[in-house]
Amino acid sequence: MNPMRAIIKKEFLSFVAEPLLLVLGVVFLSVSMALPLYFGGFFERDQADLQSFLTFIPWILLVLSPAVAMRAWADEMKSGTIETIFTMPVLLRDWVIGKFLSAWFLLIVLILCTLPMVVVLAYLGSPDWGVLFGGYIATILLAGAYLAAAQFASCLTKNQVIAFVLGLLICFILTMAGSRMVTGFAGLSEFGLGFLSPLLLQLSVQNYYAAMIDGAFALPSVLFFGLWIGLFQGLTLLALQQKQVRP
Repeated sequence: MNPMRAIIKKEFLSFVAEPLLLVLGVVFLSVSMALPLYFGGFFERDQADLQSFLTFIPWILLVLSPAVAMRAWADEMKSGTIETIFTMPVLLRDWVIGKFLSAWFLLIVLILCTLPMVVVLAYLGSPDWGVLFGGYIATILLAGAYLAAAQFASCLTKNQVIAFVLGLLICFILTMAGSRMVTGFAGLSEFGLGFLSPLLLQLSVQNYYAAMIDGAFALPSVLFFGLWIGLFQGLTLLALQQKQVRP
């Protein structure tokens, strides 16, 4: 069997056997469906779309992704199995990508478990299937970006709680970078940093996510998420390589 495929299978099965996964899955599905229904005006909007759901889901994934990723490398370092990984005849790159893909597949499965909401929409009206498809693709890409960042945080510490907090912080920064709270902060101009506002907008995952769920499904947006995922995968690999060569 291909080494990376074996890693993906091993990691995914370890997720399935983890009781925490069941808890996270139930909480995710409950919250992701309850918030649009009770606070997002899902029925009151009188529109066959998932805008209320897609508005809340980034904040749910912001917490869920670090929770899924926190054990990826922190657990290996705490148990000492990281040394076994370093000495195995398998590329470290395969381990990094394999762990990421297995966790991403898990998040995709959880996201697709919300499809009953689409069935309800189809029953109540005539939704724009292109926009719905784009919304789910955007959500999956956002989950990948958050997950890659959180797994990078996991390789920085042996403590899963610290890994979770670091991952949560990085994901929060990625989300808030392009918000009006940051780009409109008067202090940026006062300190001669006004030029950072458009730059922060271009670096914000929320900015591209919002464009995609509004129907502006463009290749640059997909590439943006791909670059973020690739960046954090690269940083994870570099951090692990430093640990590997450290005496």
